[in-house]
This record gives sequence, C-alpha cells and structure tokens, in this order.
Amino acid sequence: MKKIILSITVMLTISASAQITTIASTKTVAMYDQKDTWLNMTIDANGDTTYAIRLRSTYAYANTAEVIAGAQEKSHVLVDLGKREQAVAILQSMIDFKGDDRTLVTLNNPSENAALYSNGIRGRGFIIADKWNVEKEFVKVSTLEKVLTDIQNIKPGMDIKDQKAIQEQKSSAGIVAAVVVGIGIATYFLIRIMSL
Repeated sequence: MKKIILSITVMLTISASAQITTIASTKTVAMYDQKDTWLNMTIDANGDTTYAIRLRSTYAYANTAEVIAGAQEKSHVLVDLGKREQAVAILQSMIDFKGDDRTLVTLNNPSENAALYSNGIRGRGFIIADKWNVEKEFVKVSTLEKVLTDIQNIKPGMDIKDQKAIQEQKSSAGIVAAVVVGIGIATYFLIRIMSL
C-alpha cells in the first residue's frame, strides 16, 4: 500500500512539474508603414512591460529566375527598446540625431542593434541591423516619431487600437449630445412661437 501511495505521489509531482507556465505575453499594439513596422508590447510574469519594434525585412532569393518572377522571402529585424523610460530615451535620441549621411551608430538598446543613419532619397532614417548583422531594414524618422507618441500614450493593459476606438466613441457621443441639445432648443423655440 505504501508503494502505491508513493508511486501516485511521485507521478503527481512529475506531472505537476512538467506543465508549461507562461513567462510573458507579447502583442502587437500598433502598425505603421503599410504593416511593415510593428510596435510590440511584452508583459512578463512580474507585470513589467517592455517595448520592441519589429521591422519587416525583404530580400530576394539568389536564383535570378525567382527574382524575375518576384519571389521574395520576408524576415524581421527586432529592435528591443526596453521599458517605457528607456524606450522613450532611445527613440528620442534617434529622432534628434543630426549626423552626416552614412554615419554608423549604436542604439544602446537591450538587443544591441547597430544602425546606419541615412539622409538620402527615402528621407531621414536609419538602416537598422539585427543583433547578428544578418538582416537590415530602413525605418524613417517620421515613423519613429509615431512610435514614440504611441508609447507615451499607451495606458497599461490597453493597446493603441482600443484607445483610438474609445476616443472615437467619445467624439461620437459628443456629437450626438450636441444634436440632442440642438433639437431640444429648436423644440423649445418652436413651442414658444406657436404659443404666441
């Protein structure tokens, strides 16, 4: 009997320790540049929130026939921005940067990305490389400004799309209220005129 109880206890202990536990939850909270740039928000098990930008990188296959046919492989460059304060500081320094064209910079971010500042035909921006310098992608400073604004405006537990929907509902409610008040005033004056 002791052996059976011991076996059941060991099996329950093993099965309980083998269960998967969530350590973080990541979601895309905003998209920019025709969905080529994403702002991701990660909330870990401790409730700490970090931000990252994901850039869609496009490169063609080596096979010339596939290049002519338009076949392209897509991958991503991840730019980890850290917590809100660090993300704001990194983005603001990138927006404020005024170097010479083709200046190599380090972003001093958690994912240790390097970038090449560009002020050419595509406008002001950065060609950001991934941590291993395999993938690279261009991002405009104007896009970084939008990302910065969104990070500063994000409320805990709510993404940008939800916040914009709430703002639209509030403005719609204001318009409805103004129309109702206008109808009430018009009705009041109509009754006053008819009573004369």
